[in-house]
Amino acid sequence: MRLLYSLLTLVPCCLLVSAKSLSGNKVLVVLDDIATKDQYSIFFNSLTDRGFSLTFNGATDSSLSLIQYDERSFDHLVLFSPDTKKYGGSLTAATLVDFTNKGGNVLVASSSNVSPVIQQFAAQVGIDFDDQGTSVIDHFQYNDTSAHTVIASNHFTPLTAILSPNVRQGAPVLFNGVGHLTSPHLYTTAILKAGPTAYSYETKENVIVDDDITLIGSEIALVSSHQALNNARVTFSGSLDLFSDRFATSPVKVHGSEQKYVKSGNEAFFNELSQWTFQEKGVLKAVNVKHHKVGEEEFPGWYRINDQIVYEIELSEYFNDQWHPYVAPDVQLEAIMLDPYVRVTLNQTQNQSPSSTKYVGLVGLPDVYGVYTLQVNYKRHGLSYVVEKDVVPIRPYRHNEYPRFLTVAYPYYASSGSMLVGFIVFSAVWLYNRDAGAPKKKTN
Repeated sequence: MRLLYSLLTLVPCCLLVSAKSLSGNKVLVVLDDIATKDQYSIFFNSLTDRGFSLTFNGATDSSLSLIQYDERSFDHLVLFSPDTKKYGGSLTAATLVDFTNKGGNVLVASSSNVSPVIQQFAAQVGIDFDDQGTSVIDHFQYNDTSAHTVIASNHFTPLTAILSPNVRQGAPVLFNGVGHLTSPHLYTTAILKAGPTAYSYETKENVIVDDDITLIGSEIALVSSHQALNNARVTFSGSLDLFSDRFATSPVKVHGSEQKYVKSGNEAFFNELSQWTFQEKGVLKAVNVKHHKVGEEEFPGWYRINDQIVYEIELSEYFNDQWHPYVAPDVQLEAIMLDPYVRVTLNQTQNQSPSSTKYVGLVGLPDVYGVYTLQVNYKRHGLSYVVEKDVVPIRPYRHNEYPRFLTVAYPYYASSGSMLVGFIVFSAVWLYNRDAGAPKKKTN
């Protein structure tokens, strides 16, 4: 009985420490030097408080491994080792790509001494870091340093799924590191950009650099993310100091004021950034997907051409440790056979449940028979992708399912009848008509 009582009391405790992430709670933290982990205690404590189990490893540790027996050893990876040129164990750029292909989430923080492994990994997902030794400089938005390399930026992404309004409207974020460019496609998003007065340049003490400036102004991305097709998330920060306790507790000058200082927005920023990266927010799922003919309740197994069908799907969004109804005006359904034949926007219904929103559309099937895919392919920045597919056959009418006489064929019926009448009249005239000038045949 004592053992049973102990187990029953242990269950609620286990539930309390479980991570809110939908993809697991095991995190591997890779550092250049494990002794430096105390410099990022605020960030690591926030992960622990949210239920994550952290494992710390040195970047050159020979036992470093992300994948064993073709399975992920960890659910998430925090790569805080920008100065390591060659990682220990099996950790390479190809391994990092394989880790994300298996659903692992990665948070990478770099510096001006960006590692070649990080550069190669970033290039695989459409992010191009500037050269080693360069830093982002801003002579207007800086934090009282002589080199002006510790800059303050509040140019956040407008996506609420990634950053809440409190962060986007809060204090600027301190940044000290390298900038990068992002590819202009759906899967990559710049979360934090530099100001219009910033530029990227090589910074060396007592050395005059003749190279041209590589990146200028708001094109410089400071923090960016990539979401793979399997919804694995990868976030790149050009500054490791952004996650440090020093920057999280440092004062930052309010824009437009010479005297007023406030606490930097780093702590709130990296907390929400890690929540999104580790899939604690911005996750969509589809539930109760069904379709049927108008006036029926179940899918009959096939449809005829020109049938009117009803398509229903419910969407939920995960944040704050709960599923909530997801509301959007741009959810569309496509009927595809090689190319989309029909595309309709689904309408939100009024009777939504506490955890999902129902979308319904009335779809007129095309008059071309074949095997179609009814697909909802919903991909938006900052949200996990929803792809729901259902293959359905659409067949033509059988010969005995058509009406006996088709209304549209009446002109053809009339032409056939007129030709028949004309043939009879012509035959009668031909057979019984006689030339009046022809001599009569004499009879004996």
